Amino acid sequence: MAIENLRLAGYRGLLHATPEPLRVAIAVALARTLNQRALVAVIDSAACDRWHRQAGLDAALLEVHTFARLAREMRWRGGQQDLLVVDGPEAIPHGIASAVCDASAALARVGFLDQLDTATVERFASSLGPLLLLSRCEAPDGDSPGRSTELRVPLPDDRLDRYQAAWHTFLTAYDRFLAARGNAGFGAFLQQARSDPAQRPAVFAWHEAVRLAAWHPGKAALLGELLRRHEAERTLVFTPDRNSAYEIASAHLVPAVTAELPRAERRALLEAFATGQLTTLAGPRLLETGVDQQQADVAILVGGGHGTAQRRRRLQRVRTGGHCYELTTLETLEIGRASRWRASDADAAIAVHHG
Repeated sequence: MAIENLRLAGYRGLLHATPEPLRVAIAVALARTLNQRALVAVIDSAACDRWHRQAGLDAALLEVHTFARLAREMRWRGGQQDLLVVDGPEAIPHGIASAVCDASAALARVGFLDQLDTATVERFASSLGPLLLLSRCEAPDGDSPGRSTELRVPLPDDRLDRYQAAWHTFLTAYDRFLAARGNAGFGAFLQQARSDPAQRPAVFAWHEAVRLAAWHPGKAALLGELLRRHEAERTLVFTPDRNSAYEIASAHLVPAVTAELPRAERRALLEAFATGQLTTLAGPRLLETGVDQQQADVAILVGGGHGTAQRRRRLQRVRTGGHCYELTTLETLEIGRASRWRASDADAAIAVHHG
């Protein structure tokens, strides 16, 4: 699972709570997968000996040295291997760890962290890659409204082909439009497509791609982990549409708040949530139904077509010190859109891949 998560992340990433024998096994497996000898940085000579012993017959795949030695020798070692492994970099003075990472020419990089917090992840994410989740949902401490954790989920194989076909259909027409119209944007394309039957299939393909990325079994499984983790806290699940809200309601026995509910029933559910009698609500339009600011402990943005302003308003439903999660689908339009919406809102998120 670790190797697959690293592959999805371009063979760059941070792993947490990994026992040392597993760290060695992952480094060896990566070296075999990439057909590259790994340059491994460890804290001291005792760790060097342990890594060599645990690698056994595969020790030739690993070149293990201390951070201190590598910091002195990276001028000539840095370009020799295309796989860099760093073990416990947060325990090393920042200048030494940075010297090792910055002087390496390796494209494939993995860091094993013993300490998990926002500052540590931010410190090494730029040089080693995003935090990767393996077997359970785990987020850095210190998340609060306006600062969220983006959980990136692979699109299942049976939907990936459909997504790629829909995206290709859209891009083919959109690229032709941009070539003819120069700086015209997506809104101008939609406006023209309304009166041009030849472009309507591209618009339908766009909506199909959005739908496939917004909700699928990978997100459903991750959402289940988050709901179990925060089962005692008041949680708002912002769904892409009413169908996914009903699916979540059926799977987890939580109320779905949609426009189809009678007004009195919606009001009763919202009052029960406000008083703590209900701990979870799911729905596509929870803002419009009257959830007050800072009323929830947790917000989960499953995906879909919300923009900068709506994203901000959704996160404002969470109390100070609460948790905000954004579920996005790897290798789809959701990654770029989420990044643009955060940038427009002067916000940031720790990107986490979940396999």
